[in-house]
Amino acid sequence: MNTTILSNELHTAFSLASHFTLSRTSTVPALAGGHIKITKGFLEVTTTNLNDFFFTKIPTKGTVEGEGVCDIRKVVEFLGFLKPTEIQLELSGKALTIISEKTHGVFPIFQSSDFPKPPTVEGEGVSLTEALVKKLPLVLFSASKDTARPVLTGINLTDKNGKFYMSATDGFRLSLITDEIKKEMGTATISAPVLEEVLRLNGEKPLSFSLSQEEKMVKFVVGEVVIFTRLLEGEFPPFDRVIPQEYKTRVIVSREEFLRNIKLVSVFSRDISNTVVFELKKEGMTIRPRGEEEGSSVVFQPLQKFEGEEGKIAFNYRFVLDFLNNAQSEFIAMEITSPTAPGVFKVGGDESFLHIIMPIRTDEAANS
Repeated sequence: MNTTILSNELHTAFSLASHFTLSRTSTVPALAGGHIKITKGFLEVTTTNLNDFFFTKIPTKGTVEGEGVCDIRKVVEFLGFLKPTEIQLELSGKALTIISEKTHGVFPIFQSSDFPKPPTVEGEGVSLTEALVKKLPLVLFSASKDTARPVLTGINLTDKNGKFYMSATDGFRLSLITDEIKKEMGTATISAPVLEEVLRLNGEKPLSFSLSQEEKMVKFVVGEVVIFTRLLEGEFPPFDRVIPQEYKTRVIVSREEFLRNIKLVSVFSRDISNTVVFELKKEGMTIRPRGEEEGSSVVFQPLQKFEGEEGKIAFNYRFVLDFLNNAQSEFIAMEITSPTAPGVFKVGGDESFLHIIMPIRTDEAANS
């Protein structure tokens, strides 16, 4: 008797699992695939890239049992072309066969004896409130995509001075969320890509996970999905050293209007190192590409509020765009101290979050 399962459920589970595999050029072929195990009533799938482990199970019908390792990426591609329907699975020592009516897909099976087993994490329970989970995207986008410094590809969670902090930086910008401390946990840096996967599964609900400082592991459980990930090692940069303690100029602008204007000026800035010069005056903000003279391409940004002195500063417009695309607020506050000091961006009246962008030194901004 075959095992029966819904094709869309298998496709969803294998698609998620494939995010935690090694590339097909790996010297260990089994790690480019996934370990599948069929028991009475369930199909279990486990994948790993040696830093992270993924596990889930899907309900099935049938009495066939077996296990093995197969190329789940190829299975995902095959399932993606099938219409959503009930399919049959046959699992032997040599192949996994997927049957949909008269269509058969046969996928070779590798030996599963060498496939790594998920770790056991016995750690402290950590909880993020719904409010913190909703703010996570404001931090995730600032994590580095460059693996040369692995610690910068993560989100740092730490408690000190009676406060809880979540931060991320790629060396050019930094996002920071501050909250009241609920429970002391020390310091841990968790992979941003893994947190993004967890967030997609969890939505905006409160999130709990197990953290083991001794084993340097974190365990997330979301429904039938279990994800293990190693803590990123290395010293996370101290964020308090780059946060300006004062500002000389502060403006409040409409986020939607500011976003549109940054996109407008980007048309002329892409060929000159993406650098845009911002000039802040009481009557409004002018935004122009680096090197453009008076009378050349310029965009005018009306201000909702102006405080302090007039000033200039230059940023990589892509960093400003990233912030505006993630900051879902009607108004944005922008604070500057000097052309060479970090710029601070805030969301509406929320003092628990701030975003810092390092300036670019330009002659235009320096002559303010």
